[in-house]
Amino acid sequence: MPFTDITTLPPRHFSGCGDCSRCCDGSQFLLMPLVLDDFEAVHHHFPILFGEIEQQMRAVMFISDGAQPCRYLQQGRCAIHATRPPGCRSYPLSPLDGNIMVDTDCPAVGEDGLSLCDSEGIDDAFKTERLDHFPEKFEATQQFINHYREQMTVEASLLGIPLYAITAVGDNNRHLGWHRQSLQQL
Repeated sequence: MPFTDITTLPPRHFSGCGDCSRCCDGSQFLLMPLVLDDFEAVHHHFPILFGEIEQQMRAVMFISDGAQPCRYLQQGRCAIHATRPPGCRSYPLSPLDGNIMVDTDCPAVGEDGLSLCDSEGIDDAFKTERLDHFPEKFEATQQFINHYREQMTVEASLLGIPLYAITAVGDNNRHLGWHRQSLQQL
């Protein structure tokens, strides 16, 4: 997927999803990167796991195994649209290591529609709490992962990527609690 830093693109627009469900059908996205701020919103619907991606352990939301669409895609629509995860809300924008990226393969991204972003940043209509101060949120998430790294065991595997769960006991960290509750979604 060509996710491109918005600061390197000419102005991009978003024309809306219409009947497209490409981002949910399992053909493009299997995992979604998470930050700690996402855990509370995600844990009721998706498993929160940890996987080594681009040589760094990351928190991820398991969307699909590639053979099936997202379990909440029903008749081409999101059955949990009102409570969908923050990453789904911000798509086709996605933060990556402190940079805001746009999925230039998204059929709705182009020269028509509402202004999405330009080299100066995200248009106000597309700003979300998730994207605010993302570098700091990413760093806090990495500190959380590093703290629990030695207490992770393989819970699943996807396309050869081992996905880990944290086995720490006796720790009342709220993010750890949401992670544990999310494992019921596997």
